Amino acid sequence: MNSGGDPPASSPDANQPAPGTAAPDLFDSEPEHGPPASSPDANQPASGTAAPDLLDSEPEPGPQPAAGSDTASTAASNTGGDVYFTDDYSEAPSIANVSQAPSTRTNLSQAPSTQVDSKPPDNEPDFDDQSRATTRSNASSLRQQSVQTPAPADLLSDEPTAPPPSQPPPPVPQSDDQSTAPPGPDEPASKIPDDFFQQDKPKNEDDATYYSRNTVEYVQPFYRDDNYDEEDYIEEDEEESESEAEEFKDEKFKDDDMSSLGAEDNEFSDDDEEEVFKDVGRRSWFGRNRVNNDVAKNNEETEPLETEEQKEYKRRRAAFLRLKKRNDEKQKARDKADADERRRRRKRCMAWCCCCICWLIILILLVMLILWLIPYEEEPPLNTDDDEENPDDDWVPFRPYEGIVTTPMDPYVEEDCDFTDDVFPHVISQCECMGNITIIPDDVLQLWYEIREDVKEEIYDGEYDEPPWSCEPSNQAALWLASGDVRDAGDLYQRFLMALSFVQMNGTQWDQSNLWLTSENECTWLGVQCNARLRMNSFALDTNNVHGSLPPALYKLTGLRTLSITRNHLSGTIPLELLLMPNLEHLILYANQLRGSIPTYISKATKLRTLLLSNNLFFGRLVTNIGEVTTLEKLSVGFNEFWREIPTEMGLLTNLEMLVLENNRFSGTLPTEFAHLTNMKNFMMSRNLMVGTIPTTYAQMTGLVDFNIAYTGIGGVFPKEFQVLTGLNRLDLGGNNFVGTVMTEFGHMQGLHWLALNDNDLTGTIPTELGYLVNMTRLSFKDTLVKGTIPTQLGFMTRLQDLALSQTDLTGAPPPEVCALRLLDLNLFVTDCQEGNLGIDCPVPDCCTFCRRGVHGNG
Repeated sequence: MNSGGDPPASSPDANQPAPGTAAPDLFDSEPEHGPPASSPDANQPASGTAAPDLLDSEPEPGPQPAAGSDTASTAASNTGGDVYFTDDYSEAPSIANVSQAPSTRTNLSQAPSTQVDSKPPDNEPDFDDQSRATTRSNASSLRQQSVQTPAPADLLSDEPTAPPPSQPPPPVPQSDDQSTAPPGPDEPASKIPDDFFQQDKPKNEDDATYYSRNTVEYVQPFYRDDNYDEEDYIEEDEEESESEAEEFKDEKFKDDDMSSLGAEDNEFSDDDEEEVFKDVGRRSWFGRNRVNNDVAKNNEETEPLETEEQKEYKRRRAAFLRLKKRNDEKQKARDKADADERRRRRKRCMAWCCCCICWLIILILLVMLILWLIPYEEEPPLNTDDDEENPDDDWVPFRPYEGIVTTPMDPYVEEDCDFTDDVFPHVISQCECMGNITIIPDDVLQLWYEIREDVKEEIYDGEYDEPPWSCEPSNQAALWLASGDVRDAGDLYQRFLMALSFVQMNGTQWDQSNLWLTSENECTWLGVQCNARLRMNSFALDTNNVHGSLPPALYKLTGLRTLSITRNHLSGTIPLELLLMPNLEHLILYANQLRGSIPTYISKATKLRTLLLSNNLFFGRLVTNIGEVTTLEKLSVGFNEFWREIPTEMGLLTNLEMLVLENNRFSGTLPTEFAHLTNMKNFMMSRNLMVGTIPTTYAQMTGLVDFNIAYTGIGGVFPKEFQVLTGLNRLDLGGNNFVGTVMTEFGHMQGLHWLALNDNDLTGTIPTELGYLVNMTRLSFKDTLVKGTIPTQLGFMTRLQDLALSQTDLTGAPPPEVCALRLLDLNLFVTDCQEGNLGIDCPVPDCCTFCRRGVHGNG
């Protein structure tokens, strides 16, 4: 109820303006706040006067609100655009409830401009000039864009309406009387008079333009709900625009009107994109209507309206940017999840590695603990004595004259016979110049007598009686020991025997004699090795220009295991005493000038494992006692002058792995007892005077690697049983009397690298099965009776280096596959030159290296 007898707000007369006045502009007027003015007619125009045009009225100066104030009112366009709203709903401008007010129509072109007092009440904050200008600008934009939304029928009615009250009317109670309510969404609007658009219409202006210029768009009011959540609206709006963004990806706007857009409209920075996302979800007090914030800031200056295509482009671009941002966020989330997953995998991998390492360390510790707890028998070190076999061996270096110093011996100078200034010339120099030793200091002579007695008993078993002037190697060695202090560095007897060997084997002519006959320990001399107790176990002087003979006294080196003097000029025979060494395992004397035969004492060398005597001047029959040395593993007596039959007792050497009998004058047949040598790997006895055939039982030597019986005179048919020897690398049967065809079983011996069948009476063709021997390096059919053509399968021998097919009955041309081997490792390919129907048509040097003329068959 209103005081003072005024009619109520719901009365029809209360909202009707005076006759002849225009309805006030609800969108350009300043919103009022607070309670109604004290005078009920304060805001009512006088009768007979025109309503003030709030859009054109100038705002009164007043206090300006602070920057960022939320008191500004918002307006929106129905067609979309930017939205502005205030967060402080308590101070929102109070707008007349258009839904409850009667419909009005305002002709803005005819409304007079009248100044209206828009000052708010005292209890409400004043609006500054900026707020007023914003309001006017927004309203002006609404007028310009009104053509896009048809005005409600009630605004176009001819019936005059009263100005809105100065304060928001109270809520309208629900009643049956709906006369004051606005038409609903489904209700038809009031009919527009036919002459509405014809009033003051220019002749050259169409109806649509006039309508857009003179019609105020109807704005549906928006009442805030306490349960309203702004974020829900933003999510709903984003979902609606997601499908539109997908369409925007596939469309390209090529309209010429797009050129009117400036760079600022087409280019979006990150800040613009962020601002777009902020503006999309904002809601106006007037509903979801949006207003473009690029309108003119005043009534005088306005920008031209945007076309529908431009607005659609902006809307879709904003939607596209929102979707792009959402996709970027999703991609970042996926990348972060992938990084976390990789991090977790690395951690799991490191955990597994650490766990495995820990378990490995624990396992190693357990093994070490077990090995430490379980007692085991320590193996002797390399080149040491077998203490297990000599438990009472308490050998220590013998040094009876330690600390005694006598006159030292002068150094040896070759062909220096001037002893005028020498106190004690070297004994070798005295013997070379004078034939005897005449200069001996008294202290040296006195110690010599004592050393001679020790050597006599220990080395010569009491049978030694050489005078001090003698040039015998033993006497020269004793005088050297008696000089200076050279005997204190090691064992007296070992140093005596080494000095004896130096003199007897012409040590002054050796190529290398490092530290020999010096005060250093004998274990440091060249070619001498000792065990941990400084006991000699190896004496080796290979390729050192050694002359002379082997000293028999060396057998006193009871700890010696290896005696190796090879590729030198030793002469004489093998001393019998050497074979009596209790621990001798390796006697290696090949490539010297030793004579005689192998001593029968060979059977005493019960530990002998290696006996290499090839390339010497030995002769005679090979002693049968050699069959008693069952420990032998390597026996080589090749390139000597041994004759007669091979001892059958050698079949007892079951540990034998290498037997070299080649280049001698052995005769007879191959002993069948050799079939028991199952550990045999290398059997070489080429170039002897043998007869007979190869026993088939030799196939029991399954460990054979090299079987060479070339040029021995053995013949017959090669045993097919050898096909089981798949580990055989070299099979040399050349220069014998083998007959028959080349057996195809050779193809089963796939370990063959060398197959020599040359100089035999073999017939037939070359088996194609030989193509399986892919490891073959040398293949020879030279001087045989094989015929036919060269098999294509030989091209599979990709490692072939030597192929000899000359002096045969082969014809035709070599296959291209065989010629292609020349591009690999085939360095020698020899055939017969083609002469008529004989020979092989082999181009030189593209395929063959050369060919032989005039000789075919086996010569």
